[in-house]
Amino acid sequence: MLQSGHYNLPLVVLSFVVSLVSSFIALDMARRVMQSQGSARKIWLIGGALVMGIGIWGMHFIAMLAYRMDYLVVYDIKMIVLSVIVAIAASFFALSLAGLPVIRKYELAGGALLMGLAISGMHYTGMAAATMMPQSLDQAAVPSLDGNILGVAIAFGTLILLGVTLIDRQLAHQTAFKGSILESAIDSIMMFDHRKRIIEFNPAAERIFNRRREDMIGRPLELVLDVAAILKEKRKVEGMDEDPIQSILGQRLETLAFHADGTLIPVELTVTRVKIEGELLYTAYLRDITERVRSENLIKEMAYHDMLTGLPNRNGFNSIAVKLFDYAAAVNKTVAMLFVDLDRFKLINDTLGHQAGDMLLQAFSQRLKKCVRESDTVSRLGGDEFLLLLPGATPNCAAKIAQRMVAAMTEPFILGGQTVFVTSSIGITMFPADGENLETLVRHADTAMNAAKEWGKDTYRFYESQMNEATSRKMELEQSLRKALEHNEFVLYYQPKYNLLTGKAFGVEALVRWRHPKLGIVPPSEFIPLAEETGLIVPLGDWILRTACMQNQKWINEGLPAMRMAVNLSMLQISQDNLVEWVQNALDYSGMDPDYLELEITESIAILNEYGIERKLHALRAMGIRISVDDFGTGYSSLSRLNQLPIDTLKIDRSFIRDIASSEESSVILKAIIYMARSLNLTVLAEGVETEEQLRFLQKHLCMEGQGYYFNKPLSVEDMERQLMIWGPA
Repeated sequence: MLQSGHYNLPLVVLSFVVSLVSSFIALDMARRVMQSQGSARKIWLIGGALVMGIGIWGMHFIAMLAYRMDYLVVYDIKMIVLSVIVAIAASFFALSLAGLPVIRKYELAGGALLMGLAISGMHYTGMAAATMMPQSLDQAAVPSLDGNILGVAIAFGTLILLGVTLIDRQLAHQTAFKGSILESAIDSIMMFDHRKRIIEFNPAAERIFNRRREDMIGRPLELVLDVAAILKEKRKVEGMDEDPIQSILGQRLETLAFHADGTLIPVELTVTRVKIEGELLYTAYLRDITERVRSENLIKEMAYHDMLTGLPNRNGFNSIAVKLFDYAAAVNKTVAMLFVDLDRFKLINDTLGHQAGDMLLQAFSQRLKKCVRESDTVSRLGGDEFLLLLPGATPNCAAKIAQRMVAAMTEPFILGGQTVFVTSSIGITMFPADGENLETLVRHADTAMNAAKEWGKDTYRFYESQMNEATSRKMELEQSLRKALEHNEFVLYYQPKYNLLTGKAFGVEALVRWRHPKLGIVPPSEFIPLAEETGLIVPLGDWILRTACMQNQKWINEGLPAMRMAVNLSMLQISQDNLVEWVQNALDYSGMDPDYLELEITESIAILNEYGIERKLHALRAMGIRISVDDFGTGYSSLSRLNQLPIDTLKIDRSFIRDIASSEESSVILKAIIYMARSLNLTVLAEGVETEEQLRFLQKHLCMEGQGYYFNKPLSVEDMERQLMIWGPA
């Protein structure tokens, strides 16, 4: 006879709840397995299989317990455990399959078959664990689990699993949120405990320090930050030994951090603190400021250093000098200051170009550095001016270093394949004897340097108080020069030029002199450089050309021998755009034929390829005006350049003529110049002929023309007229 039974409604509801919970857990576990990788995936797979298997098994057994019969149902513990294992195994397989990135159809079909068999196996194994006995049987004699207790236990366990899953899910969300912040942060973030052990190390920190997170967790903070040095820098006060880091909490510090390769990285550091369950935890925010520091250093470098030579500039020099003078005054020590200026640097810059000039300044600065001591300072003020500081140096020591510098310049400089000889003039002042402040010492050193130039350059001079008189004279001349033209203080002298083979004069050179109302005759060597510096050489040159042309035309009109009038042009004059028009106006104004005019330019001007010089010279030559190159041999001209210009005459510099008798080198150079000029169909004129011996040498080597004190010194207008009368009518 069949036995009737009924369902326990509470247990049915409970089984439904457990099924929902189990389904939720199963889906959540599948998601976690799919989102995880590596060891984390294995952990979620095993844990998920346990939770999911127990949930499925619990739902099944509660459903079995919900059915009530008249028989006593007891359960075999061993078979129950076996059914749980089957449920867990089935869950493990299901989660493994769900975690695959791509599931093929045959894998899906096979998985469904195995899953169905596993669930069926779990069901029948669970059913096999149940034994039905008559109600009259002594239950104590049967080793089993009470069904009601088992149902409540399963439900309670399942709900606990649900609670754990929900809590873990919340924690996972919090962890993911925290992880997203750490991972997306641009700045490096490190967390550490009170023992300064790292407990978190974000991806930005991995990139900045080239260290892996897994290698850094649990490692000491000192691997990245020198905490002791930072605290020492902040001058940790007494009473902070418990938590010394609190002295830097919330502050923004700039310090250095350690890269994995041992290099130091400039960082901006901020440390915060939080207390979790009684434990102090710290977060260090580090920002790599390498680029900012590099930019700041570059700005500082540009502000205090010369970008061409790398030496301290004027600002850098002033900063060093002020500190040095303060220290020297405190310890009663002397300091020598040397003002060094390159001689004829403008000539090199104009002739060889600015690039060659820059190369020269760089090479010159290196030679200066080799001449001084390690404790000395070499700086560049600008242009070709250098200032040196020699701490503790006596006048004798300063003189030896200056001599060393002068000697170092005897070796030529090679600039782009061009050999250049350069000298320097040096002025020396002593602290505190010549001044007790920077401005005074620099001014006195500059005065001494100018005195060295006036002594002939390529030497040094110590500052002397009487040098100020020369400086005052220069200032007085500059002020007077501006009014000299208006007051008719300039006058022309004329020096004849001779044919050395016939002995006859063929021309004169106009030379300007300044009759100062107080100072008397001022030589051109004093006021011509001043006129060029101030730009007054342009109106002065205009007056010289007009006056010389008018005077020569006057002599021609008076029937005196017709002379070719030579007039010098300065660099500033020839650079004027209206040069050709200006010369034409002077000829028109005087009425002189262009054939009687000769314009002299220096060798440094001749080799320039700027300001349209070549075009202007060709235009002047086309007018019938002769062109001469003055002071030839002192510059850096080449044959190819000279051959491009409409030059008629080369005037050999007087320095070669002066040394003919005493210098074999000068005589060789002189003969080479004469031979070269003849090969280019140029006339050669020797300047500064003063002795019979010089004349004979020039005649022997077929130098055709000459001028100098051997023939005539520069003559006034009156004396020149008398000389012309002696030579007879035209």
